[in-house]
Amino acid sequence: MTKIIKHPNKRNVWLYHFLNENNPETFMNRTASAKAAGYRGKSEESYRSIGYQNFTILHDVIEKWLDEHKLSEVALKNKLITLIDAKETKFFAHEGKITDSVDVEALEIQRKSLEMAMKVKGMFEKDNVQSRADLFFHIEQADRRAEELAERVCKEMKAKTNDKE
Repeated sequence: MTKIIKHPNKRNVWLYHFLNENNPETFMNRTASAKAAGYRGKSEESYRSIGYQNFTILHDVIEKWLDEHKLSEVALKNKLITLIDAKETKFFAHEGKITDSVDVEALEIQRKSLEMAMKVKGMFEKDNVQSRADLFFHIEQADRRAEELAERVCKEMKAKTNDKE
């Protein structure tokens, strides 16, 4: 396990706050960690700068901590790849009994994963309306395909039910 604080100086206090999973305000937040560590910044920008400097200086320690917690860059990329291909099972019922199920794309999970991947690549920003519009266009297309699939399955189920009667 990575030893976080060797000497009680401000940089190590900053690191403690930055890696403190029990504090959602400072965890992985460079600026909030600078404030919590007791730095005396004159503005939000100065806290941001202090956080960036500490993050840069302590990068190797932070990377080691992330690796120990199975949050390495490779592990995160692999997880993202599996989430982009996520599937879910839709169940269909008739008169209160499950009659059929079908595996479909887990669109919401895929959307969030795609959004995260685009953010990492710098393709998805708060102000980048075009990227969002493109993303939502593709999501709407996928939603329509899912609805068409559900309608088709329902029709097939009704046809099977009619054939049995």
